[in-house]
Amino acid sequence: MAMDLISGPTSKAGTESSGPSRVYELFVLGVLMARPLHGYAFQRIANTCLGPFHQLSWGTLYPLIRRLVEEGFIEEMAPAPGEQRRTRKVYQLTDRGRQQFLALMLEPGLPGDYPVLFAIKLANFGHITPAQRLALLRHYRGHVQYAYEHRKINEESVRNNPDLVAVRRSHILRLFSFSFAGLEAEMRWVDSEISSICEPEEIGRSERDLVLNFSQNMAP
Repeated sequence: MAMDLISGPTSKAGTESSGPSRVYELFVLGVLMARPLHGYAFQRIANTCLGPFHQLSWGTLYPLIRRLVEEGFIEEMAPAPGEQRRTRKVYQLTDRGRQQFLALMLEPGLPGDYPVLFAIKLANFGHITPAQRLALLRHYRGHVQYAYEHRKINEESVRNNPDLVAVRRSHILRLFSFSFAGLEAEMRWVDSEISSICEPEEIGRSERDLVLNFSQNMAP
């Protein structure tokens, strides 16, 4: 019950259209934006970047690569003239894959997966424009702010709940305090990143429109 109060609002859609597969798809496409790679390298890089709680298994990686090939987002790289046949398949991004990468970068994250998805987007900021970075940062800032305000409401409910014994209430409130500390740190960090990017007025009219439209259409 206490963790339900702390975790904040959820979305059923988050288990259907987004989920880990969306996270891994963006990761693979983002890695290939830099250079062609073989399958073993994907797993090594993923398990280094995503951390111990989001390990990319072979059972997840190979079906994902197969699907991305079938959908035309990536392709096997042919050996160079005179080069011997490779023992490992090397994959590269197609033009369609680059379009899909950008679409996923600008797609809003759903509540359950958004923190990990946003971390992957941050790692790929070098492939998008300053206006797009600003739009993503502002949207994530709104997501964190929404979670913060939602938990504040839940905190107040716990504080005023007459059915909770004093000891139980005090420990749940400490849990809220722990959660708020993390969210406040996130908001400070994102605010700092936003301030390091030029304001929309300095970016240009077309990119300024992108920032404004993104913020309006992707409200949490």
